[in-house]
Amino acid sequence: MKIEKRKIVVLCLALAAVIITFIEVTRITPPPPLPAPPTNQFIQRIETSISGISQLQESTADCDTFNRIINDIRYFHSNSDLGATLADNDYWLNNLTEKLLIEYSKKTIRWGNWTFSNSICDDAEIEKLSCCITNITKNANGIQSPFLDTIAEFQKTITLYNKIQHQNSICSSSLFLGEITSTSAEYPTKELQQNIEISENLINAVSSNKYLSKCTDLPNQLNNTIAHSVQYHFEFINKKIDYYYNSYQSNAGTLRKMYKSIEGQFEEFKKIKTANYDFSSKIAELEKKIEFL
Repeated sequence: MKIEKRKIVVLCLALAAVIITFIEVTRITPPPPLPAPPTNQFIQRIETSISGISQLQESTADCDTFNRIINDIRYFHSNSDLGATLADNDYWLNNLTEKLLIEYSKKTIRWGNWTFSNSICDDAEIEKLSCCITNITKNANGIQSPFLDTIAEFQKTITLYNKIQHQNSICSSSLFLGEITSTSAEYPTKELQQNIEISENLINAVSSNKYLSKCTDLPNQLNNTIAHSVQYHFEFINKKIDYYYNSYQSNAGTLRKMYKSIEGQFEEFKKIKTANYDFSSKIAELEKKIEFL
């Protein structure tokens, strides 16, 4: 009986050993890991350049960096350096371009915030910022990024800024370009009123723009533009009165007749409307001269 039990134990042990051996032999061994793809020196070079954008100084916009990197991407793509196949080459063209646009947009937003944080806007810095924004917008087709919405806001802000500079420029001289001695010479009062209204609308636009509203010098520029515009009209009438007086003071009848030729223009001058500029003293000054005549 004991012998039988020993046989059963030995048999069980042998069976267990067979089962364990079978499991070990038939176990599915996972395949060895794939070797790492070889490093593409061209992709690595571009990615290093892109990561370096964040290290650019905060105090001035850099337009050239983007051009250099995007040109490198396109050059490597044209030489099929970005991928072994056409599909891979195109994939890395799009991938690297998108990475560049996103990183450059983030940096441009910081440049924009810095540029518009001062009470006096720097024309040179705004021009650089405009170049950066143009680089982004003309290359952003098909790119989805929340940063691009902010870039669009900066673009609208710069457009408004350029309108202000244009308005200041066209109002920096008299609207009258003829000979003041001509009896038929008239100051273009309607154009003057239009320029004043444009300037006042721009002042309101500045106050509602979250970037330009920090640049308090802009409303001052526009208010000065309005004052200068009125001053040019005042000087036109004032000089005509002086010219007529000096020319015809010995003949009261002729002098009065010559005054009549500008009486209507003086009335138009008095009707000019401005929101914040008071030129009543100029009207009073002209009235005194006219009374003297």
